[in-house]
Amino acid sequence: MDDSATSAAQAGEDDERLSKALQEADFASAGRLQVLDLDRIKRHFGDNWPRIAAKAQAMIRQTVEKTLLRGDVFVEVGELAFVLIFPNLAKEQAQVKTAAISREIARKLIGDSNSDARFDFSAVVAAIPKGKTFDAANILGNLDALLDSEEALGATTEPAVLETTEANMTRAEQVEMELRRLITDVKFVFRPLWFVSKSALSTYLCLPVRDFGAQRRETGYRVIEIANERSLIMALDFIVLERCIAELKAMQQDGRQFLLSCPVHYETLAGVSSRTRFLEACARLPRSQQRFLLFHIVALPQRAPQGRVLEITGLLKPRARAVSIGMPLGETDFRSFVGSGVFAVGVDLNDWEGAERSLMKRMDGFVAGAHKSGLETFIHGLTSLSMTTAAIGSGFDYLHSDIILPDVDAPAHIHKFMSAELFRAFVTQE
Repeated sequence: MDDSATSAAQAGEDDERLSKALQEADFASAGRLQVLDLDRIKRHFGDNWPRIAAKAQAMIRQTVEKTLLRGDVFVEVGELAFVLIFPNLAKEQAQVKTAAISREIARKLIGDSNSDARFDFSAVVAAIPKGKTFDAANILGNLDALLDSEEALGATTEPAVLETTEANMTRAEQVEMELRRLITDVKFVFRPLWFVSKSALSTYLCLPVRDFGAQRRETGYRVIEIANERSLIMALDFIVLERCIAELKAMQQDGRQFLLSCPVHYETLAGVSSRTRFLEACARLPRSQQRFLLFHIVALPQRAPQGRVLEITGLLKPRARAVSIGMPLGETDFRSFVGSGVFAVGVDLNDWEGAERSLMKRMDGFVAGAHKSGLETFIHGLTSLSMTTAAIGSGFDYLHSDIILPDVDAPAHIHKFMSAELFRAFVTQE
């Protein structure tokens, strides 16, 4: 079959898939139908575009197709316009996934996922009447008609990047703007954890990072500017999970092996609705990749009901290799976690403001209490050789030092890292 016949057959297949998808009830009602417009990239290259167009378009298709899972729909509706449908994702998850795709395309074509050549995408939020037929060959026009019709219940088009200069925004508007900024501004680093007894770097913690100007960078949940907003915490958890899924898929394709720790906030898991949606998103990860995923529960309340913790860990464990929990350094009694399915507890010293002498005593108590309950331990945020030595001496099973083992842009294949290298790296830094 020649190229023109193949293209025609593919176009017919795409039209059929898109027409069928559009006739399914409620696909767009949750914002799962996304329109990705990459015309700005064409303008970025200007007169050079005709020369690179074919290769660029092939790369774009390949990038999008690598992110798709069973049931997802991807159809080209113009030279650089695409419709994507994620039937298994909620609105925020679909937006996060489309934003991640656009950033990856920007990174590959321009070399900077935060370039000014940011791409536009929209989420069509409308109830498509069951049985209504659309001509997939003119999908963009049909979407306009759908949004203008009385049958489109509460239809709106939401741009991925929303800029406003209005000073008097409502709380809901502030939250909506912050969500948009999280989707577009959050990047990722991977924190290597040294497995002390095995002298190996095998596990990486996926951390969201966000730059606020040239002088300020925040990590973890501090990337959210509106404090204690549960909807934004949940949205960030979906953003991080989406990146972890993509990273594990790339790992399998590249032939690497490592363990990836995915942080998730207790608030996301405590609510029935948000927990259900999070678990549904986790189910999209193939079992062959789940065995490389660890869930790390963050911000567990001091008096969290033991039954709730047991329920949460019991639901997470079948979807990953193991579950760990972040705890305050002063904790020494971990008996409530015995038999819960939790394999490790750990601490983050990034917020520690006390003296090192007091810190070392607390390390000893933390590790002793955890090991007594049969739990492994980890610590990160170590900033000096003395703290690192103390952590090793206290018996932490996994550790990360900000100076000795810097965060990386992508996880590496599991490899040996001897203690001599650890201290040699510190001397080099000095």
